[in-house]
Amino acid sequence: MSTKQLRAVKNAGIATDEMILAAAMVTSFGVFSYVAVPWDSLLQSTAVRMVDQFTQIEEANSEFYGMYRMWPHQMTNGNWANNASALSTKQALTFPYNNMSTFTAALPDSAYEVSREGVSLRHDFGAGGRIMQRPVTLPGGGGYIEVIFEDVPFSEARKVDEVIDGAYDPDNGRLTMGFENDRVTIYYQANML
Repeated sequence: MSTKQLRAVKNAGIATDEMILAAAMVTSFGVFSYVAVPWDSLLQSTAVRMVDQFTQIEEANSEFYGMYRMWPHQMTNGNWANNASALSTKQALTFPYNNMSTFTAALPDSAYEVSREGVSLRHDFGAGGRIMQRPVTLPGGGGYIEVIFEDVPFSEARKVDEVIDGAYDPDNGRLTMGFENDRVTIYYQANML
């Protein structure tokens, strides 16, 4: 601070040491509020990130269909793991589609881990697990693509259900769940066929 500014502060009735103390208090409050992050907000942000991935896969399916006039499961051998990875690599496609020179990945490589064989996508929630998808036919006709995330921690799966369906209900809604030990498999109703 310049001498003129210090004189103005002194004339205002605020001592320099009081200003330093006030600045230190504001700074320490910022540090305490940064450190004391509630776990619920962390889980909520994880749920939002997972919802973003479901949406990204759904949009990639639409983009894939727009490019090739076929859904990913129509260009693979039907293996659920291959169906999802067809959005990232042509190694998952069957002949003659795996020889296309015009293949373009609909999912960014940086967002999803592709297995060494190129036939399985993986997510990074909890300890990670496979991302798969399959066509589901409805009894009255029509159907949808179901996106599947294996091995999701229960706490994260519950939050995702609340974000997508508005309430936790593992058996109904656009998102349903299957349980095995402490892990959950999430089934998400994506693109209409």
